[in-house]
Amino acid sequence: MMIRAIILAVALLLVGCTHIDRRVEGWPQDLKVTEVQTGFWDVQAKCWEDMPFYWKLMIPIVFACTVADLDKGTCTIYRWQDKLSDDLQEHEHEHCRGGAHDDGWQTYYDDWVKRKGKSNGA
Repeated sequence: MMIRAIILAVALLLVGCTHIDRRVEGWPQDLKVTEVQTGFWDVQAKCWEDMPFYWKLMIPIVFACTVADLDKGTCTIYRWQDKLSDDLQEHEHEHCRGGAHDDGWQTYYDDWVKRKGKSNGA
């Protein structure tokens, strides 16, 4: 029984984000998507920057992550593998199209819309 629990815990740590169950309405669909392949530790550091605290508690190993900059109109996918699996590749590109796991993308988008409105004199 203990061995099964350990295997399950390791599997959960390796999986990280597995599915996208939310969409951010109004998310820009014309972001310039770039993929950056870098070292394992660089990806861990980059991806952990914006990771929610409760995910950090699981100490996940990250294979790839997406960083959007709506001010610049860019979406950057950081990865450490030569080639991501087709599923993981599509998953990260879905983030660039406004797909989300939690409220993080929605909060980022809402804050961006507010800032953008204020900078336009609204």
